[in-house]
Amino acid sequence: MAMQYFSKNHNVDSGTSSIYRKVSRTIRKAIGIYPDHMEMILQANIYSKLGMFREAVRVYREAICINPENAETYFNLGNAYYGMGMFRESITAYRQAVGKRSRYLAAIYKLGNVYGKLGMFEEAIDATKRAIGIKPNFTSAHKNLGAYYWKSAMYKEAIESLGQVLKIEPEDAETRYSLACYYLETQERDSAFMEYKILKDHSPEFAVRLARYFKESPG
Repeated sequence: MAMQYFSKNHNVDSGTSSIYRKVSRTIRKAIGIYPDHMEMILQANIYSKLGMFREAVRVYREAICINPENAETYFNLGNAYYGMGMFRESITAYRQAVGKRSRYLAAIYKLGNVYGKLGMFEEAIDATKRAIGIKPNFTSAHKNLGAYYWKSAMYKEAIESLGQVLKIEPEDAETRYSLACYYLETQERDSAFMEYKILKDHSPEFAVRLARYFKESPG
């Protein structure tokens, strides 16, 4: 594309050595106008890592103009928008990423996160379940799903989600503590006590916290 720019602006054979000196500045300008897509992505990624999200968004959007079919660019754009607190824009970008790659696990998972952050729990549940469908042992997704169910007053489903985490990672003391708290909130004290006994043997710190919760909980 740069060669086309040279020919258009100078009407010369860009291979001629005498012309090369005259158009060297134009070459640099042309590289700026028609940059390499992957170099742009690299630059935008650096901006994101430095927390320069506004600059990252600008470069990602320019990269998309050059190659609108790259799912990862939309995903990275969504992350940059997220970093700026522009959550609805990040949703649009993540959805575009999934539109380009239907089983894009990271983008689907992040969609669930953003929906949850915005209190859109039905959408968060749908996206997170989709992520789990792609990666059944995705414990972070199961934990998030439990939280979204709980906030949607779907208590049985929330408990089942945390139970699934413990099937995958039985040593996850924090999740076991959260599950016991869910049991207490739903008046299932016997089930909560069973979790307490496991924590007492394997994670005394969480057991002490749970014991206090028992005393504070009615029933």
